[in-house]
Amino acid sequence: MIDLDYLLAGGNFLCHGSLLYRSKYRHRILQIEDDFVDYRILVRLAACGSLQYLQQPLVVYRWNSAGSMRSTMSGLVALNYWQAMLEAYSLGASQTAFRKGASRFLEKLFVACLFRRSIANVLDWVRRVHRESPVSPFRILALATLRIPLSFFRFIRRRYATGRFMYISVLYRR
Repeated sequence: MIDLDYLLAGGNFLCHGSLLYRSKYRHRILQIEDDFVDYRILVRLAACGSLQYLQQPLVVYRWNSAGSMRSTMSGLVALNYWQAMLEAYSLGASQTAFRKGASRFLEKLFVACLFRRSIANVLDWVRRVHRESPVSPFRILALATLRIPLSFFRFIRRRYATGRFMYISVLYRR
Protein backbone atom coordinates (compact mmCIF):
# COMPACT_ATOMS: atom_id res chain seq x y z
CA MET A 1 0.00 0.00 0.00
CA ILE A 2 1.35 3.38 -1.00
CA ASP A 3 -0.08 6.37 0.83
CA LEU A 4 0.66 10.05 0.24
CA ASP A 5 3.53 10.16 2.74
CA TYR A 6 5.21 7.07 1.26
CA LEU A 7 4.86 8.46 -2.27
CA LEU A 8 6.24 11.88 -1.29
CA ALA A 9 9.18 10.44 0.65
CA GLY A 10 9.99 7.82 -2.00
CA GLY A 11 9.64 9.98 -5.08
CA ASN A 12 8.28 9.14 -8.48
CA PHE A 13 8.98 5.42 -8.57
CA LEU A 14 5.75 4.36 -10.29
CA CYS A 15 5.56 4.20 -14.07
CA HIS A 16 2.69 6.32 -15.37
CA GLY A 17 2.14 4.02 -18.34
CA SER A 18 1.09 1.25 -15.97
CA LEU A 19 -1.50 3.22 -13.97
CA LEU A 20 -5.06 2.06 -13.60
CA TYR A 21 -7.49 4.14 -11.58
CA ARG A 22 -11.22 4.44 -11.15
CA SER A 23 -13.03 6.85 -13.45
CA LYS A 24 -14.57 8.63 -10.47
CA TYR A 25 -11.09 10.12 -9.81
CA ARG A 26 -10.50 11.46 -13.32
CA HIS A 27 -11.68 14.94 -12.31
CA ARG A 28 -8.67 15.13 -9.96
CA ILE A 29 -6.43 14.91 -13.01
CA LEU A 30 -8.53 16.91 -15.45
CA GLN A 31 -8.58 19.87 -13.04
CA ILE A 32 -4.85 20.46 -13.55
CA GLU A 33 -4.62 23.50 -15.81
CA ASP A 34 -0.88 24.19 -15.99
CA ASP A 35 2.05 22.01 -17.10
CA PHE A 36 2.62 18.94 -14.96
CA VAL A 37 4.51 15.66 -14.76
CA ASP A 38 2.98 12.26 -14.07
CA TYR A 39 4.11 12.47 -10.44
CA ARG A 40 1.42 15.09 -9.86
CA ILE A 41 -1.20 12.61 -11.05
CA LEU A 42 0.09 10.08 -8.55
CA VAL A 43 0.04 12.67 -5.76
CA ARG A 44 -3.57 13.57 -6.48
CA LEU A 45 -4.62 9.93 -6.60
CA ALA A 46 -2.74 9.13 -3.38
CA ALA A 47 -4.58 12.01 -1.68
CA CYS A 48 -7.83 10.11 -2.39
CA GLY A 49 -6.56 6.90 -0.78
CA SER A 50 -3.80 4.34 -0.80
CA LEU A 51 -2.36 3.16 -4.10
CA GLN A 52 -1.63 -0.48 -4.86
CA TYR A 53 1.45 -1.80 -6.63
CA LEU A 54 1.73 -5.03 -8.61
CA GLN A 55 5.28 -6.34 -8.60
CA GLN A 56 5.15 -7.72 -12.12
CA PRO A 57 6.85 -6.40 -15.26
CA LEU A 58 3.84 -5.19 -17.23
CA VAL A 59 5.37 -2.23 -19.07
CA VAL A 60 8.52 -1.76 -21.13
CA TYR A 61 9.98 1.72 -21.53
CA ARG A 62 13.15 3.39 -22.65
CA TRP A 63 15.59 4.54 -20.03
CA ASN A 64 17.82 7.56 -20.80
CA SER A 65 16.17 8.15 -24.16
CA ALA A 66 17.53 11.17 -26.03
CA GLY A 67 13.98 12.36 -26.76
CA SER A 68 12.60 12.04 -23.23
CA MET A 69 11.30 15.04 -21.31
CA ARG A 70 14.07 14.61 -18.73
CA SER A 71 16.67 14.92 -21.50
CA THR A 72 15.10 17.74 -23.49
CA MET A 73 13.31 19.79 -20.80
CA SER A 74 15.01 18.90 -17.53
CA GLY A 75 14.41 22.34 -16.00
CA LEU A 76 10.66 22.19 -16.64
CA VAL A 77 10.47 18.62 -15.35
CA ALA A 78 12.29 19.61 -12.15
CA LEU A 79 10.00 22.61 -11.63
CA ASN A 80 6.85 20.53 -12.18
CA TYR A 81 8.18 17.84 -9.86
CA TRP A 82 8.79 20.45 -7.15
CA GLN A 83 5.25 21.79 -7.64
CA ALA A 84 3.86 18.26 -7.27
CA MET A 85 5.77 17.90 -3.99
CA LEU A 86 4.37 21.21 -2.71
CA GLU A 87 0.89 20.07 -3.68
CA ALA A 88 1.39 16.77 -1.82
CA TYR A 89 2.24 18.70 1.33
CA SER A 90 -0.80 20.93 0.90
CA LEU A 91 -2.98 17.81 0.51
CA GLY A 92 -1.92 16.49 3.91
CA ALA A 93 1.50 14.85 3.63
CA SER A 94 3.63 15.06 6.76
CA GLN A 95 6.61 17.35 7.31
CA THR A 96 8.88 14.33 7.65
CA ALA A 97 7.78 12.94 4.28
CA PHE A 98 8.21 16.34 2.64
CA ARG A 99 11.68 16.80 4.14
CA LYS A 100 12.78 13.34 2.99
CA GLY A 101 11.30 13.70 -0.50
CA ALA A 102 12.61 17.23 -1.01
CA SER A 103 16.12 16.30 0.12
CA ARG A 104 16.20 13.30 -2.25
CA PHE A 105 14.92 15.47 -5.10
CA LEU A 106 17.56 18.15 -4.45
CA GLU A 107 20.32 15.60 -4.03
CA LYS A 108 19.63 14.15 -7.50
CA LEU A 109 19.15 17.61 -8.99
CA PHE A 110 22.44 18.86 -7.53
CA VAL A 111 24.37 15.87 -8.90
CA ALA A 112 22.82 16.29 -12.36
CA CYS A 113 23.67 20.00 -12.30
CA LEU A 114 27.24 19.27 -11.20
CA PHE A 115 27.61 16.82 -14.06
CA ARG A 116 26.40 19.50 -16.48
CA ARG A 117 28.64 22.06 -14.76
CA SER A 118 25.64 24.23 -14.05
CA ILE A 119 26.47 25.65 -10.62
CA ALA A 120 24.18 28.65 -11.24
CA ASN A 121 21.25 26.25 -11.53
CA VAL A 122 22.15 24.71 -8.14
CA LEU A 123 22.15 28.18 -6.55
CA ASP A 124 18.80 29.00 -8.15
CA TRP A 125 17.29 25.85 -6.63
CA VAL A 126 18.76 26.59 -3.21
CA ARG A 127 17.09 30.01 -3.33
CA ARG A 128 13.80 28.51 -4.55
CA VAL A 129 13.72 25.90 -1.77
CA HIS A 130 14.59 28.55 0.81
CA ARG A 131 11.77 30.77 -0.48
CA GLU A 132 9.02 28.19 -1.14
CA SER A 133 9.54 25.28 1.25
CA PRO A 134 6.69 24.87 3.76
CA VAL A 135 9.10 23.18 6.21
CA SER A 136 12.56 24.18 7.40
CA PRO A 137 14.71 24.55 4.25
CA PHE A 138 17.94 24.25 6.23
CA ARG A 139 17.33 20.62 7.16
CA ILE A 140 16.31 19.80 3.59
CA LEU A 141 19.44 21.40 2.16
CA ALA A 142 21.68 19.80 4.79
CA LEU A 143 20.27 16.32 4.11
CA ALA A 144 20.63 16.80 0.36
CA THR A 145 24.20 18.02 0.70
CA LEU A 146 25.23 15.11 2.94
CA ARG A 147 23.89 12.59 0.42
CA ILE A 148 25.65 14.08 -2.64
CA PRO A 149 28.80 11.87 -2.57
CA LEU A 150 26.80 8.63 -2.56
CA SER A 151 24.38 9.97 -5.14
CA PHE A 152 27.28 11.11 -7.32
CA PHE A 153 28.71 7.59 -7.25
CA ARG A 154 25.33 6.09 -8.18
CA PHE A 155 24.93 8.60 -11.00
CA ILE A 156 28.32 7.68 -12.45
CA ARG A 157 27.61 3.97 -12.07
CA ARG A 158 24.32 4.30 -13.98
CA ARG A 159 25.75 6.58 -16.62
CA TYR A 160 28.76 4.43 -17.39
CA ALA A 161 27.20 1.08 -16.60
CA THR A 162 28.94 -2.01 -17.80
CA GLY A 163 27.45 -5.48 -17.80
CA ARG A 164 28.58 -5.86 -14.20
CA PHE A 165 26.63 -2.83 -12.96
CA MET A 166 23.53 -2.86 -15.16
CA TYR A 167 20.20 -3.21 -13.42
CA ILE A 168 18.22 -6.30 -14.29
CA SER A 169 14.97 -4.34 -13.98
CA VAL A 170 15.83 -2.21 -17.04
CA LEU A 171 14.17 -3.89 -19.99
CA TYR A 172 15.32 -1.56 -22.73
CA ARG A 173 18.22 0.86 -22.65
CA ARG A 174 19.05 3.29 -25.40
